[in-house]
Amino acid sequence: MMQYWLWGLVTLLLNANNTALARARTSGSLTYHSIMAATAGLVWIFNQLFAVNILWDVWHKHKWDQFTIVTILYIIVTVVGSVGSHFILMKYIEKGKARVGER
Repeated sequence: MMQYWLWGLVTLLLNANNTALARARTSGSLTYHSIMAATAGLVWIFNQLFAVNILWDVWHKHKWDQFTIVTILYIIVTVVGSVGSHFILMKYIEKGKARVGER
């Protein structure tokens, strides 16, 4: 079960980072964009390690009740990760050229 919670955390970080990357693309800062692009790739790899293992297990052992739990967990953490990241970035992180729309 710990694997599911770790995967949820990594998925939350992945969606938070993807939101930051999308915002960085529209900023005027190449540094901000580069950092977000690099971390997005790193977090994505870790997410795949967990996701493939969990989904392989669910599929081959016909654990459909666990599939339901994984689906609900996935939806919750993707929303929290994305919206939470958006809020934190707007409120505390994006300043100067790193602000969205600055060029």
